[in-house]
Amino acid sequence: MLRQLTIQTNGGLPIFHLSVGGGVEFEPMLFSSFTTALMMFTKEMGTELTGIHLGGVEYFFKKIGEEDLIVIIGVQDDDDRQLVETILKELEENENLMQIFRSIIQKQVIDPQDAESCQEQILKLLAIHALLPAEPQGISARHTREIQLIESVTKELRQRKTSPKRLAEKIFNEGLQNADPKLVSSSIIIIREFVNSSSLDVSLKKKMNELLKYLEHFMKMARMIGFRADDQ
Repeated sequence: MLRQLTIQTNGGLPIFHLSVGGGVEFEPMLFSSFTTALMMFTKEMGTELTGIHLGGVEYFFKKIGEEDLIVIIGVQDDDDRQLVETILKELEENENLMQIFRSIIQKQVIDPQDAESCQEQILKLLAIHALLPAEPQGISARHTREIQLIESVTKELRQRKTSPKRLAEKIFNEGLQNADPKLVSSSIIIIREFVNSSSLDVSLKKKMNELLKYLEHFMKMARMIGFRADDQ
């Protein structure tokens, strides 16, 4: 089970920090200073820090990319190795994220736009694999809504064969006929942005596009009877 994900430069600049509860909670800058000091100490000893155990949580240290970028993943379960490898693979294969990381490393400062974009993409990455609890700490209500929607869609598509209609009924509980069109409209936006910004496998992307087509058809029918997404 994922307990913490921290991404920092080799020099100690925290780029991303997320605690999902159940383990030791650290203030990002304090944790980054602590881990940087540990890495420098082990380097002086002629070795490399690969992990530490704190408060029942195992923290894995991994370098990714060509730059000195450190990913620290705190896990607490028997399948922790597979979880760590999954997160590292997703991070390294996301070119948009790697570009943001390179920009931050080059400037040695994190501007608000980079921070927001970095957080959005990493949260979506974690949501694909259902690695976040219902209310992870430090995540806004808007992000929580996006995470829950993405998790429910991807989980349903990965677990069983389903039609766009059945998936829509699952997402909106009683089905589209009883759903708030405004909620459907906002869900379309979230799913479309996710599909366009993520490195999904071909099959999953195709299924999500089929769902989008189905939802957009519903919105078209709703507009024909006088509904507008921007109605108050």
